[in-house]
Amino acid sequence: IKSVCRAKAVCKLWFALFSESDFAKRHYKESKIMKKVLFFSCFVTEILFVDTSKPLLSADASCILPYRMTYSNVYMKIIGTCRGMILIWVPTYFLIWNPSTWFTRSFYPYPPTIMRISGDFFGLNYYGFGYDRSEDNYVVVQIYLSKCDPSHRAVVYSVNGASWRDFEDESLMTITHPCIFVHQGCIELYFGDSFHWISFNWETNADVILAYNLIDSKFYQLNIPSEVQLENYTLCCLRNIRYCLAFCTVMRDENWDYMVDIWENERIWCPHVMD
Repeated sequence: IKSVCRAKAVCKLWFALFSESDFAKRHYKESKIMKKVLFFSCFVTEILFVDTSKPLLSADASCILPYRMTYSNVYMKIIGTCRGMILIWVPTYFLIWNPSTWFTRSFYPYPPTIMRISGDFFGLNYYGFGYDRSEDNYVVVQIYLSKCDPSHRAVVYSVNGASWRDFEDESLMTITHPCIFVHQGCIELYFGDSFHWISFNWETNADVILAYNLIDSKFYQLNIPSEVQLENYTLCCLRNIRYCLAFCTVMRDENWDYMVDIWENERIWCPHVMD
């Protein structure tokens, strides 16, 4: 990405060419996939950047990124990542940040974290941040679960349109909180053009995966493997493993030994067990 930034600085024509969305999409598609981790500290104004594809002790495996944002790290919360972009919540607004280019885009949340519609109170429970390839658009999804009845709401923010829209969906009417600690909490797993959250269907009395597809703008529910009883586990999470949707659970016994179970969604759920 550094060479692209240098090329953009040559002249106005090159700047325009390298700023086009078609170039950005082609560059992302043909670039080598790299696994990188960012560490934010509440105590220092620096960000540790680690490339996990390299040996940890190698000289170029990590570096320190300068901190150029207004708020301290202690007030920031990462609530989504997609295609190298990071969605950050800071007090009063959201920030989309590209660590490679330092491009930022800020926007205000709507509605507020606790909203009131027709006399009912809603609490914000789920976030989603992804890329709609059908419209070449980044979107942010917020799901609010009602505190009084199942008339839950969802709002979607379009980065291109710089606007929110509010809608209801029947798949949300039976959703409530899961009975187990979810590792990523309210943050989604973005996989296969869809957001995924671990949730609970109170109508069927079963734990489910709530999903929102960006292409058709609809919610749907996936069943968790029938042999899994979440109350028997310490925590659970969703992961993208080998380009498959994976459901992971962790169990701790009285000796503090841990057992990790992983199910991959390859047409059907297939269990994989690791010690």
